[in-house]
Amino acid sequence: MFHPPITACTEADIPALAGLMRGVQAPRLPCGGRGVPEVVLASALSEGARLLAYRAEAVPRGVLMWRWRKESSTERAEARRAQLDHIWVEPSWRRRGVARRLIAAFEAEIAAQGASGWLAQGEGMSAASGALMRRAGACACSKRLEKRFQQPA
Repeated sequence: MFHPPITACTEADIPALAGLMRGVQAPRLPCGGRGVPEVVLASALSEGARLLAYRAEAVPRGVLMWRWRKESSTERAEARRAQLDHIWVEPSWRRRGVARRLIAAFEAEIAAQGASGWLAQGEGMSAASGALMRRAGACACSKRLEKRFQQPA
């Protein structure tokens, strides 16, 4: 079965991504952002966020936003982890594995860059998002979901 590609997004993709996210309620905008999706996305990109889009017929049908997590001084320096900030799939494209494929592409990208895993804040997360991330292997860990990769021996 053919699957549309998942590609990295740039500022040129913001209008199409904003159109995809028009139905997102304000509290569910990336990083708890408020306001117009174009502004929220442009701001996130300028602050180092990365976006992956699942495209069908050259139109984004799903998007995942992530960034590298700044580790606290109490966490191990070698434990580089990514923060999954937001995942959204157009309602008519849900239940087709789009979000699962976005997470798989995200994991492949961060693992190739030396990540030890990823986490997502649990506060404000929908039950469906939490279930999706648990199916991807994340475990509940103090108001967030976290997935650690197995390190090669």
